[in-house]
Amino acid sequence: MKLSLKSMGLPIFGLLMLLCIVLAGCSGDKKDESDGESASIDDFYYEKNESGYTIIGVKDNGKITYTIPDSVTAIGDMAFYQCEKLLFITIPDSVTSIGEKAFADCRSLNRVMFYGNVKSIGDRAFSYCRNIVNITLPDGLENIGNGAFESCRSLTKITMPDGLVSIGDEAFSFCEALESVTIPGSVTKIGEYAFDYCHALEGVRFENTVGWIANETELELTNPTRNATYLNETYDMYDWVRR
Repeated sequence: MKLSLKSMGLPIFGLLMLLCIVLAGCSGDKKDESDGESASIDDFYYEKNESGYTIIGVKDNGKITYTIPDSVTAIGDMAFYQCEKLLFITIPDSVTSIGEKAFADCRSLNRVMFYGNVKSIGDRAFSYCRNIVNITLPDGLENIGNGAFESCRSLTKITMPDGLVSIGDEAFSFCEALESVTIPGSVTKIGEYAFDYCHALEGVRFENTVGWIANETELELTNPTRNATYLNETYDMYDWVRR
């Protein structure tokens, strides 16, 4: 007996639907398995590390933003250096470290969003990012490197997390618009010239005022206005240590 497609319409339709589902499933699996690879092809140069990928550069430095995949655990030295059109970047919670000069001289960058887990920000990582106005550093951050936000001249507000331990030399020097700062009680070291040339700085509040020493002098830090003068002028050239 000769069968027509019309007489087999329902079975053929079912088979076609099943085939589409199978093909779609295979396509989805392939995409999931190669997320890191496809991201590196599209936007980034990568190095493999023990827990994922380290971004070491971008293939197109003319973009206004980038999507960093969750397979990335570190942003390497100078990875986004001089991406002058970059406006906005989100650091996913998979990233635990940001290298030296990673975003330095990104002069259009005005917004950085962290999703936790970054433990260290490298030396001069965001230096000369002159359009950043407000930045909230991630919970879990322990160390801010030397000159990390140097010459961020539009920065008016910086929020530091509990658990932060050290603020490096010149970390916020030449942040000329910075008006006030709160130093978390967990901080035990502030490097020399950390807030030098912060001409608008009017108040620095220490959550832990006890045990601070600079130039072998025990400091009394209950007055935010006086604290700003200490950091910006009187004791600016010394390491501050809390014992």
